[in-house]
Amino acid sequence: MLDLNLKHIMRSFSDGYLMRSRLLSSSAGVLCALALLNASAAQGQRVISLKPLSAADVASVGDGAERVAAVTGSSAPASLKVIGQPRHNPVSPLLAASLEQRRTDADAFVRAAVALYDAAGGEAIWYRGGGWTASSEDAYRILEQARFDGLESERYLADIDGPLNSLRTTGQAGRADFALTVGLLRFALDLKFGQGHDIQPGTLGQGFQAAYSSGQLDTWIDSFRPETPLYLRLHKALMFDELTPKQAKKAAVTLHRERQPLMVHPERHIIVNIGLQQLKVCEDRQEVLAMPVVVGKPDRPTPLLADKIVNLKFSPDWSAPPKIAREDILPILRETPDLLAGLGLDVLDADRQVIDPASVDWQAVDPRAIPYRFHVQPGIDNLLGGVRFSLTNDFAIYLHDSPERDRFGAGVRSFSSGCVRVGDSAALVTWIMGRQKNWTRREVIAAMVRGETRIEVLPNPIPVDFIYSTVGFNEEGVLMFKPDIYGEDAKLARSLGFTLNDVPPPLPKRRS
Repeated sequence: MLDLNLKHIMRSFSDGYLMRSRLLSSSAGVLCALALLNASAAQGQRVISLKPLSAADVASVGDGAERVAAVTGSSAPASLKVIGQPRHNPVSPLLAASLEQRRTDADAFVRAAVALYDAAGGEAIWYRGGGWTASSEDAYRILEQARFDGLESERYLADIDGPLNSLRTTGQAGRADFALTVGLLRFALDLKFGQGHDIQPGTLGQGFQAAYSSGQLDTWIDSFRPETPLYLRLHKALMFDELTPKQAKKAAVTLHRERQPLMVHPERHIIVNIGLQQLKVCEDRQEVLAMPVVVGKPDRPTPLLADKIVNLKFSPDWSAPPKIAREDILPILRETPDLLAGLGLDVLDADRQVIDPASVDWQAVDPRAIPYRFHVQPGIDNLLGGVRFSLTNDFAIYLHDSPERDRFGAGVRSFSSGCVRVGDSAALVTWIMGRQKNWTRREVIAAMVRGETRIEVLPNPIPVDFIYSTVGFNEEGVLMFKPDIYGEDAKLARSLGFTLNDVPPPLPKRRS
């Protein structure tokens, strides 16, 4: 492996913070307009279509002028002007001989590379004048440092027998020359969309031509890298070796998720991050409120879903869902029926009349068809606290307040039966009702403690997305790593080709 080159690192960092000077100086880089995904008429696959830069565009890159490549359109590909004098090159004949059989390769990236060598007149692209060019060193370094983006460099360098200067035969050089080209094309789209994507290279090579001809490979690759704050911070942490081996693996799966970030609604939006046990409120794509939450236990996980808050139920009553009735309440009634009164639960018959729990033979009740309902009146001891944020899903999942304030401390907060307990319900309600019905915080608190159920329908339902990630920022903006409570990191890691075991041991059961 090549040693890290200080000048290449310093290109990307300034004052200790991650920066891409070439990318930032050109607004979004040579090709940051990688935006349009089209359906291929022939194969039904998504294809990247990028119009190549004009000669003026290429010239302006070196001056740091703002350029954004246009998308769509079908202009003819420019010829690739290979670096170096067109004198005899022992590698070129070997490459030219292999191009014909590669034209029909099943791998679309191989076929895209063939088109680039055709544009270069069959000449080698990286091995020129009897040696490797400076651009080839840049290309190799970019692929070798894929690990800083949570990607395995071996995926892109597998067909290269070692560092370029260690290759001794023309056969090795020919294979490496072609592999560098394929590797860069593949890495560009993996960087943008993550491993396992179904994006085809399309005319991606046209952008490669412009970057190669202008000596701006770094800028071209930078344009594919996600620019979210979490991605950039993790990229920096990996680059400067700040993480433990387990944290580095968690960073890799997080970087993969950041390549497909949530489409934040432009006005008002709530994100519940189950893995971090954290709720964030966004306005105009900016975070305006954050708080801890309690999520479902591993055996009763909070599902990942997209929903919306349609109403707020103040001083709510509560009826046990079938699963809680079957798995939690019935065992208590069979063991110590007198305990039910201490929990504030009423037993209702089919006519919704309150009955004495001692009058029922709970041992004979079928758990799969309990003919009774278990109900809690509004009040300070109600499990839903002072307010329920009603959603529309079919899982009986919603957000709600909670009287158990000790459950919102640091550490793992996976104690619920699936619903999400909100750490600062009054603040969340004030944010919602203040904007939709001009309520003050005083009015919010009064409705939450009144003890009389009141439903306020929202004129504008609030989108809520339940996502899963175990890496993020704490209140001080420092990276934090949470255990993989649902095993989602482990599952994603397996799909990416490595093993990650960060699932915590079961939490001790707690009885009221």
